[in-house]
Amino acid sequence: MERELARPILVEFDGLDAAQHMIDAQQLGRSLAGIGRLYRSVNHFYFTGKMPTKIRKSEVQILVGPPQEGSISYALWVLIAHGTLPMYPQLLAEFSDICTPEVVKAVIAKRAGQTKIAEKAIDKIAEIAEHNAELSKRFIEYAQLVEAGHQERARADQQDKAKLLGVIERLGQLNASAMTEMVAPVGPSVRQLVHSKGDTAEYVIDEPVADAIRSRGVLEVQEAISMTVRIEAVDKIRRTCKIISGDGTPPITGKITDPVVTEPQNVYTRALDNATPIVVTGKPVLKDGDWHAFYISGARALE
Repeated sequence: MERELARPILVEFDGLDAAQHMIDAQQLGRSLAGIGRLYRSVNHFYFTGKMPTKIRKSEVQILVGPPQEGSISYALWVLIAHGTLPMYPQLLAEFSDICTPEVVKAVIAKRAGQTKIAEKAIDKIAEIAEHNAELSKRFIEYAQLVEAGHQERARADQQDKAKLLGVIERLGQLNASAMTEMVAPVGPSVRQLVHSKGDTAEYVIDEPVADAIRSRGVLEVQEAISMTVRIEAVDKIRRTCKIISGDGTPPITGKITDPVVTEPQNVYTRALDNATPIVVTGKPVLKDGDWHAFYISGARALE
């Protein structure tokens, strides 16, 4: 395409209905609209250097291509909007392929409370910006960082990252509703939404991450862990349970994303009926540092 600013980015819906190459139409519409708003906002800032508080006439346009054969995957194109002829430095366009997916990743991960993932993406952006004046202008000078002398370079590096974090947080605030729309199908119709599928910036939004994005409070999604628990209750319809870890903590709400929970005599209902402990694997979600929920992706009997 002659107006193309970057190579297409692949987003993929996977699991549940999508495993049958279908998806809830209403939720898909909401999700694609949210994805379009998020990517337009990030790319508007990237190419213009202006924070997109109210985009009345964006200089960039996001188009979505047809689903890939045999899946629910869409290609997103970032194009120069019709009727505008902005002059972008060539290096800025070239670096957009690796930079803007990392910005999107950082914005979503920060909103979902995935601090480590957000920090790694921010480090990647800072590394790229350090060697390119145009990127530095977008991300560092925007945050009014004054260039430090050589002796203060180590301190300046930390300042750069702090200022860059401020940019990411602001983009997250401006796109909070877009990200809520984006994750509409995750849980009800699909198991996960993958951004930049197959790329180094690939980012998976599963149910705990989607719920953190939907939450009005601030939740923190941690890395997956395994622990031995006792099952106190199971609701197969809502796919929830109550678990006790045995370390003296109160019962924890478990949300079971493992599809076997709907099957007769599954590992969860057997553990409940027999009052035997099991090993569960999943992602803890914290609120104000305390357990909020545990998203269980798998379980096995204790050996």
